[in-house]
Amino acid sequence: MTWLERLVVGEFDQAMTFLLPLGVPLSFLAAVAIYVMTRNYLHLRRVSYTPSLTEDERIVDEIRFSTPWGTWHTVLTNVRVFQWQIRWFWSRQKFKTLTLMDLHSVKWRLLLNPWLLVLTVLVLYYGWNPFFVPLLMAFLESRWYTITFNPPFQVHYSFGRRIVAHGYRRTQLPHYWRFFQTAYGTWATARLMPSVPAPVLQSAAGTTPDPGFTWGRPVWVYVLVWMVLGTAQRVIGPHIWLEDYLFTPLYVGMPVAVAARHLRDAVWMVVMGFPALLTIKFPGVWGPPDGGMPDGLEYLWVWGTLGATALGGHALARWLHPSMAAGAIVFWLLPFALFRPEMLYDLSVYARFSLAVAACFVLTEIDQIFRNTLAVKSTLPESQA
Repeated sequence: MTWLERLVVGEFDQAMTFLLPLGVPLSFLAAVAIYVMTRNYLHLRRVSYTPSLTEDERIVDEIRFSTPWGTWHTVLTNVRVFQWQIRWFWSRQKFKTLTLMDLHSVKWRLLLNPWLLVLTVLVLYYGWNPFFVPLLMAFLESRWYTITFNPPFQVHYSFGRRIVAHGYRRTQLPHYWRFFQTAYGTWATARLMPSVPAPVLQSAAGTTPDPGFTWGRPVWVYVLVWMVLGTAQRVIGPHIWLEDYLFTPLYVGMPVAVAARHLRDAVWMVVMGFPALLTIKFPGVWGPPDGGMPDGLEYLWVWGTLGATALGGHALARWLHPSMAAGAIVFWLLPFALFRPEMLYDLSVYARFSLAVAACFVLTEIDQIFRNTLAVKSTLPESQA
């Protein structure tokens, strides 16, 4: 009986006696294969690709997209479109070419990053962990855009005849849009399509499409600061909690300090920062909790209270003066009044309240200096928050 048959019938111990001796040679072969594939891929990435052109053919535009696992180089001429692909896995190389006269259409598509679906499945299966919040923010902010050169319908799905140039970096979006404009105009000229309405051609020659929602650099910085503070609080101990004299004033004062002049950034910092803090406190399968069981209702109230302090701080800063925003921290006493009313007679609560007000004044100035020196501003106006 082979090891595979033993696995099927449930004789796992006997099957492993056959598999364990194969572990060393299989590991050696895998290591050698990974080295060879990596060496081939790095060598091919350094190769400069230049297609052979006919006498009347000239290069119009080209784009190159590289990732750690593959590279796609697309070249557009006034007659054809070329694409050279190299992949790390199995050292794959592929060369495609289509003549513009044979193309059925040239299509532009802009959508959310498809990896967001993979992340959603992982969250549903494994639960939250500290790595998922930054990944979620990155995938919600990024866009996946493609330029597709489609052959006639009868060969559209045959043997991968389509040529697809894709990317996901925001900095490359204007370049890809310009490449699509050039490709669409060159294809329409090559096909001599007088029947295409003028507005259709003009729409392809418009400005760069709106890349969509973006968090802005301040939101990224502040959410990461919350995660760093949560990690430090968990390491210092005893656990992440909101009755601390060092970290709690920072957690409470930071949203109000940011909201004094930038409401949008403060709201998104609370929306994403507090869940990120909870993922450090309860990392799921990635580690044990730092004590206690999650209380959803209490955390929901704390989350809402942080948002209320940010909104109140912005209102006071707008109606009175930015330095008055710290008065909104009084909302922080609301969870104690609802869940632990006896703590309202504890002077330590008011000591942390005073420290949060002081931290708010300091963080307001730090936020203003941070934005002025690094020129970090929100990408959306506050009216669109």
